[in-house]
Parts: sequence; structure tokens; C-alpha cells
Amino acid sequence: MQSRIVAGPETEKEIENTLDASRRISEAIERLKHERGDTEADLSQSLVRDLAAAPLNVDSAIEKHKIWKAKDGELATKIKSAEELRLIIERHITELKNTQAEVLKAVIRRKLDSRAGDRQIFEYLENEAAAEKDKAALIKAQIDKEIDSLNSLLGELENNKFATRKAPNATQSATQSFSAGRARP
Repeated sequence: MQSRIVAGPETEKEIENTLDASRRISEAIERLKHERGDTEADLSQSLVRDLAAAPLNVDSAIEKHKIWKAKDGELATKIKSAEELRLIIERHITELKNTQAEVLKAVIRRKLDSRAGDRQIFEYLENEAAAEKDKAALIKAQIDKEIDSLNSLLGELENNKFATRKAPNATQSATQSFSAGRARP
């Protein structure tokens, strides 16, 4: 299916959409694979919760497995279809390389320029996040210091309270000893 594509705004838009489709389909495949793994983990967790609550209900477990199997099959089919679509898109990109290389280069350069701007925004946001993280670490350190100080003060007060409780007993003992010593002349 090799056809000569005439360059123009429509062709540039088609190329942009094709490049975007390639990225989107790859992201969708990864998301679907992750979702497929999650559904199996969900089945396992559900069975473990059921077993923690009661002896195995075989009918219920089989029903859950059937539901999981159907969902897993649906996701597997979507992944396979998406991978087939990715191949079609890749073949189209190869065709564009062969028939519209200059237009493809121009579109790619524009996308790169655009993404460079996006990268600058990301780096700015990343720096802002790092600054906020530094502020959070400083606030945490201040809180930790205050907690340590308050714990230390509380410890001192509790030790003094304990010592104060002993002091009257010690005073009474000294008074008793002094009184006893006077009584013996």
C-alpha cells in the first residue's frame, strides 16, 4: 500500500496524529497490561479475604474465578488488538519515512521544540517541588526539635515531681532523726 502523499497542512496534521497515535497506543498497551496484572491480584486478595472469614465456599470461589477469567480474556484481547494496531501505525510511519521524509522531519522538529518547552516547564515544576520538599524538611526538623525540647522539659518536670515527692519524706526522716537525737540527752 505505497502511495505518494501530497505535502500540505492536512498531511502535517496526519503525521502529527500518526506520531501521537503511536505514543497513545503504547501507553494504552502498558496500562492494559498493568490492569490485567491488577485483576489477578484482586482475585487472589478476594479469595484470601474470604478464607480469612470462613472455610472455602467452592461455588463462590469458582464464580469469582469465572468473572476474573472473563475480564482477563477481555484485557488479553484488547492488548492483542492494540499491539496489532501499533504494527499498522508503525508500518504507516515507515511509509511516511519513505514518501514524506521532509514533512515528517519538519513535524518531528516542531514536536521536539514543543516538548522542549514542556520539559522546561517540567523542570521548573520539579525545582519548585524540590524547594517545597526542602521547606517541608525544614518544618519537620523544627517540629522534631520542638518535640524533643518538650519531651526533655517534661522529663525534667516528672523527675522533679518525683524528687519533690521524696523530699517531704526525706525531710520528715531528718526531722524525726533530729527529734530523736534531742530526746536523748
